[in-house]
Amino acid sequence: MKGKEISYIISNPPDDTLALKREVEKFIYAKLSADSVRKEDRTFYFYKADKYLTCDFREGEPYKIVPWHMTLDTIQDLRNHIQNKMIYYAIYCGEDGTGFYDYSFHYDTKGKELYTELVFRDFNDIDSLFRAKQKEYGIK
Repeated sequence: MKGKEISYIISNPPDDTLALKREVEKFIYAKLSADSVRKEDRTFYFYKADKYLTCDFREGEPYKIVPWHMTLDTIQDLRNHIQNKMIYYAIYCGEDGTGFYDYSFHYDTKGKELYTELVFRDFNDIDSLFRAKQKEYGIK
């Protein structure tokens, strides 16, 4: 599958997983267009901000404040922040406009692992999906 992966850092995420999913979907369907997904599948990872994982995080650059548990590796790397990963969300679209979106939760706001299954939803038309989601969230 062709695609683009994007990571975002959330500074004040909701504790409730349903509220988190709604905020993530509202953000995605407000920022993306159906045409952009038609051209390139999208995968999103949302992380909770903390002292070391901030909104000015730059993968591959040195940390400004080195985490106590990383005395040997002082380079910013999202793999060092697995417990900050909150939700994964992806949208896949075929050439005919059909496809699916899926999402799963990883950790809660306190860093506790959530054992949730991947939620998978098919759609028959990417344009209809975007219209429905944008209507649901009052975007258009």
